[in-house]
Amino acid sequence: MVLFASPAPAQDPPAWQPLLEEINRIAPGEPPVLGIDTQIRAAALLAPGHPKEARLLLQDAVSRILTLPDLSTRGAFVLQVAQSVRDLDPAEIESVCLLLPRRPPGAGEDPLSSCMSTLFSGSKITWDARKDFVRRALAGGAFGALTAAHLDDARRNHPAEAAAEYAALIDGFPTSDATAAEVEQLLRVVEMMRGSQVELSRRALDNALRALRRPRFPSPPNLRDALLARASTLAGVVTPKPDQPLTWDKLPKFEPPREKKRNKDDDEKDIPTDGLTSDEIVALARRQSSMNHAAMLIELVDKAKDADKELPLSRRVALASEALDASVEMKLRVERLLVQSMLTRRLYEYGEIPKAVLGAQLLAETFQKMYDCESAGCLSFQGDDSPGDLIYSFAEYLREHGIRPEDLGLSNRSLTARMILLDLEYAVKGKKRKFGLFGTALP
Repeated sequence: MVLFASPAPAQDPPAWQPLLEEINRIAPGEPPVLGIDTQIRAAALLAPGHPKEARLLLQDAVSRILTLPDLSTRGAFVLQVAQSVRDLDPAEIESVCLLLPRRPPGAGEDPLSSCMSTLFSGSKITWDARKDFVRRALAGGAFGALTAAHLDDARRNHPAEAAAEYAALIDGFPTSDATAAEVEQLLRVVEMMRGSQVELSRRALDNALRALRRPRFPSPPNLRDALLARASTLAGVVTPKPDQPLTWDKLPKFEPPREKKRNKDDDEKDIPTDGLTSDEIVALARRQSSMNHAAMLIELVDKAKDADKELPLSRRVALASEALDASVEMKLRVERLLVQSMLTRRLYEYGEIPKAVLGAQLLAETFQKMYDCESAGCLSFQGDDSPGDLIYSFAEYLREHGIRPEDLGLSNRSLTARMILLDLEYAVKGKKRKFGLFGTALP
């Protein structure tokens, strides 16, 4: 009889566990727009094999997302959650989507519908469950999340229920604050159902016309006129067994409303350089704004390998250094981060390590100014793109080329977090991924 068994040898924790502990330590201290991104990325990596840990990360991330005052930033993060881990707990992700409000009047983005659309298009559920989902989406104000595919499925595979599904869609149409995109979507459904559901189609057209005739319909007059013309055309062909099919090509064409772009200012003029020598391009660049100055020099050094524009390495180094100096005068926008990231990369490739270190330091300073938690910038995106995407791409470039952040004098906690995410990806997947996103995103 063995009275005293030897204690079992302690097992080392799985390779991903200490990495997760580091992420849990760093992410709460990052600026919110970066820390939330870190948590979502980590949850996406862990979800397939370690759902419990992924859920804990998401719970913390969502609680932070809901405190963000900017709807666009909040919506972008919720959409990132839905796209990254929608299969982890679809019901929970749906409840998070439905916490978003309907798109404000005149806004070009619809985070709520985008989030619900991600779940709707990616879900593999039964017909009854899909019907329930449609009604929850409509009740939550996400009319834009639904597509004609649902009604087409009802018409083809569940004909006895097609009228009920059509009626639900019509009843859920937000007549009082519908956007042009939602009206156009309803008209497409009418076009599909006009022959089989005449009375319901007339009801749908009535809703569309009432929305379009609102005194302050949120679209340019020509867009509203085009939609009214479509509705009028449809009103004349909503009959049982229509004589000929109706195609949208015969209706007035229009561009759907898009997010208003920032007008190009003096910083962003396109300066033609065709036919100029390198010296002439440099002279012209020096007369431009800081952004164009830097951009023109980057373009010049990038074309240096062309046979007709060969520049010696010393000249490329000098021009890249001049562009880096110009970047310091650029406005605090994403473009400044992009320029400094590109120049740091090029100077390192040229073997100019001291200059690359300077570029990395300037990049870190720009990040600090734009996303410092003591400023409003840490609570919303300062441009169209998530800063997490940019710094993650930079981390990928460093890893791809075997560069340690400390080699460039960098100690940015958000960069450290993304280097750990790359290690976590290797730990949970067991293989290294091919890089190159930095080169794609920041050519």
